[in-house]
Amino acid sequence: MGISIMAKAQRKQDSKTDEDVLEKSKRRCCLCFGLNCDSREKRGQIAHLDHNPANNKPDNLAFLCLDHHDEYDSKTSQSKSIQPNEVKAYRDDLYQYIESGKLRDSEIPEKPEKKNGYNEIYSYLSCLYNDIGLFVKQYYDSENSHNNQVSKALHERTKEFVPLLAKYELSLSKELYAGITTFFDLLLDYKNRVEGAVSINRDETAYKRWLAINTEFYEKSAPMVERLKAALQ
Repeated sequence: MGISIMAKAQRKQDSKTDEDVLEKSKRRCCLCFGLNCDSREKRGQIAHLDHNPANNKPDNLAFLCLDHHDEYDSKTSQSKSIQPNEVKAYRDDLYQYIESGKLRDSEIPEKPEKKNGYNEIYSYLSCLYNDIGLFVKQYYDSENSHNNQVSKALHERTKEFVPLLAKYELSLSKELYAGITTFFDLLLDYKNRVEGAVSINRDETAYKRWLAINTEFYEKSAPMVERLKAALQ
């Protein structure tokens, strides 16, 4: 009887720990975040970083998307690729990023009070903007920057825009459609200029160049963001 009570208490504690991981990660995969500057919400699972399912200490847990969870569990991953300390570092960076409040505008509530079905478009644009800034932060913070890989990942993300917009094109007003495409073009120009600024060198001059680009983009985009937020959310 005593063992049964202890087992139930342990299961309850493990469930609470899992809930804490989901809440802290906002269901963002820390490997997508760390490797690809991708802060979008994902379907996934909580991984045990030491591959021991009985070890439910918070430091041993991380939320991973389904693809990265499968990759991390594979023998190939354990032998030569993704290491536990690497995942922990990305996880801690993700938690810090979320705690800073930068994901607030890009989240879609589980039960959104929608004016229409366009929340997906606004979330995509918000996440892309967040992740361009994240790309710069990681580039300057990392001693061994994987700049080309992240740049390629961001490029692939921009290609998702056309099929996404096509889903809603017929129901969008001409004015709203024009506003969305204009903002996306501005985002694309911002991304290209940012990549150009940081690809030359990684010094204070390049960082100041990025800050100037970011300020210019914000001044142009801020009024557009408010209009799109009101129309799409």
